[in-house]
Amino acid sequence: MVSNKVIFVFRSLRTTEPVEELWQKLLKIEADFEITISGKTVLRDADFNVVEFASAVSKWLAASDTQDFSFSTMEADDLDIVFFRRSNAHWLVGSTWGLVEGISVVGDDLRSALEYFIAQVTSQCAVMLGVDVMDVVEVNRDKSRLRPSPRDAR
Repeated sequence: MVSNKVIFVFRSLRTTEPVEELWQKLLKIEADFEITISGKTVLRDADFNVVEFASAVSKWLAASDTQDFSFSTMEADDLDIVFFRRSNAHWLVGSTWGLVEGISVVGDDLRSALEYFIAQVTSQCAVMLGVDVMDVVEVNRDKSRLRPSPRDAR
C-alpha cells in the first residue's frame, strides 16, 4: 500500500483589494501555496487563490468518491493546475505547473490533508483578514468518500 504524507500548506495570507462580494472571496484572497507529498514539492505558487481552491476541493469532497478532480482558476487559462486522478486503489496527485510528476497517495491520506487545508483556510481568513469564507467553502463530514471501491481492490 502506498502511504505518503500529503500536505497542502499556505503562508502569507493576504487580499489584493477589499473583499466584500462572493467573487472577491474566491479571487482576491491569495497566499504562498505549496503541495508536498513525502517531502517532495508537487506545486509551489506565490500568488495562489487559496479560497478558490478550498471551495473547489470542498465541493469535490462532498460530491465525489470516484471522479477525478481538476482545478483551474478563473484567473488563468491553464488546466489541471492541481489534479487528483484515480489510479486503481490510489489517487495520483499532480499539477501542470508542477515541480515533479504526479505522486500516488491513499484516499484517506488525501481526504485528511484536504479537510485540514479547508479548515485552516476558513479559520485563517476569519482570524487574519476578518473575512468569513464559509459561504463559498463547503465543509463535508462524510468520511466514507475516497476509499477504494471493491472493484479497485482487484
